[in-house]
Amino acid sequence: MPLTPPFSQWTVAALDEYRHRLTEPHASPNRVPLGLYVHIPFCTERCQYCYYLSYTGNTRDQIDAYLDALLVELASYARRPALAGRMVDFVYFGGGTPSLLSPGRILRLLRGRAQSFPWNEVREVTFECAPKTVTLPKLMELREAGVTRLSLGVQQLDDGVLAKNGRIHSVRDVERAYADIQRAAFDVVNIDLMVGMVGETDESFHRSLDHVVEMEADSVTVYQLEIPPNTPLYCAVRDRTLEWNVPSWEVKRS
Repeated sequence: MPLTPPFSQWTVAALDEYRHRLTEPHASPNRVPLGLYVHIPFCTERCQYCYYLSYTGNTRDQIDAYLDALLVELASYARRPALAGRMVDFVYFGGGTPSLLSPGRILRLLRGRAQSFPWNEVREVTFECAPKTVTLPKLMELREAGVTRLSLGVQQLDDGVLAKNGRIHSVRDVERAYADIQRAAFDVVNIDLMVGMVGETDESFHRSLDHVVEMEADSVTVYQLEIPPNTPLYCAVRDRTLEWNVPSWEVKRS
C-alpha cells in the first residue's frame, strides 16, 4: 500500500505532477486500498498546544460555505480518471472538531460525501468527537449514516490539567458523552489520551488512565504532547510567561 507523502513534500513545484497523476486511470483500482481524510477546521476554542488548521468564534456562515466547497471538491475528485468509480476502503473525519457540526450539517456532509465516493464496501469510517459537543441526536445521525468507529478526544480525566491546556470540557462532560456514545452502540469506540500536558503529574495521569480502563473502551490511543512553534503554548514557554518544566521525551515515553 503506497504511503502518503509527508507535508514537507507537498510543494508548489510538485503540483503539475500531482495533477497529471489524477488524469491517469489507476492500474489496479480493485487491489489498492483507497482512503479518504476529511478535515473539519472549526472549534469552539483552540487548545493551547494545537497546531492544526482550525477557526473559532461565530463560524456558522463559514461552516456552511466550507461544506459547500468541500462537497464540490469531493465531486470534482470523484470524476478524475485515477479515482472515478473507485470504492473507498476507509474514511476518517478529523479536525478541528467534527462534532461541532449540527445534526443537519452532519447528515448533509455524510450524504454528500457518499454520493461522490460510495462506501458500500468500506471497512472503517471514523469520526472524531469532543466531549462538550457530543449529543445523542448527533451520534444517532452518525451511526445511521454508516460511521463505524468513534474517537473521543478526552486527553486526560483531570479538570485542573484540562483547564491549564485550554480544553473546554470537564470530566463530567466526558462521562456524559461516553454514556451517550454507549447508547448509540458504535462498532468501535476509541479514547484519545495525551501525556506530558501542562500541570500533569505521574499521579494525575495514572488516575486518568485508571478511569479510562474502567470505561472499557475498545481501544485507547496515547499521544505525547508536542509544542510546535505556531502554538500559544510554545509562545508561553519561549517568553517565560508560563512557569513549567517541559517534560523530556524520555519522561513522556516512560
